Amino acid sequence: MNKVPTKALHHITIDGCRFETVLRYNPSTDYIGITTTRRGNYTNGRAKRAEYAKTRRRENPEANAAQLASNKKWRDDHPDYIADYLVGYRTEHKEEIKDTASAYYDKRKDHILARNSRYAHEHPRESRDYVLSPPLCIKLNQPFPGSVGHHVTSGTLIYIPEEMNKGTLHNIRTGRGMYDINSQAINYLRGSI
Repeated sequence: MNKVPTKALHHITIDGCRFETVLRYNPSTDYIGITTTRRGNYTNGRAKRAEYAKTRRRENPEANAAQLASNKKWRDDHPDYIADYLVGYRTEHKEEIKDTASAYYDKRKDHILARNSRYAHEHPRESRDYVLSPPLCIKLNQPFPGSVGHHVTSGTLIYIPEEMNKGTLHNIRTGRGMYDINSQAINYLRGSI
């Protein structure tokens, strides 16, 4: 039996429990693996594993690099898994994600507003605007209660119901969804005239 070459990367003892990290290479399968083993008194395992992983990565850059390479190889071998997982997770945890984002914003509101203010100062409005403001646009109809202005082009505005504007994702700068929303807006305009 061929012995698989190994190299001890790191070890640490926490509360009488010894953690060892070993790099294993199997030449027949060209597989590099990292194994963490523990020996001795092992209570309160999750906290100890977390402390060990943090210490190992901080004190041993080789172990950190090997772990990152292993993670990257797995992600490259399974490109659809992450995307499918995230889509499913976002669908199932929509409210939880919304609450977390809201709590994050509330906690860091001052920092976020300051960052946005700095950005606006560093990037003058002329370079950020892709559309003209409503006073400068050609308006094809008049505003009405519950309406929002939709820019068909950067200088042409049609007032449509807010639900219609929010119903189709669109972006005038990238062109994404503009054909659909523009056709809806023009059909609405034809029906309202």
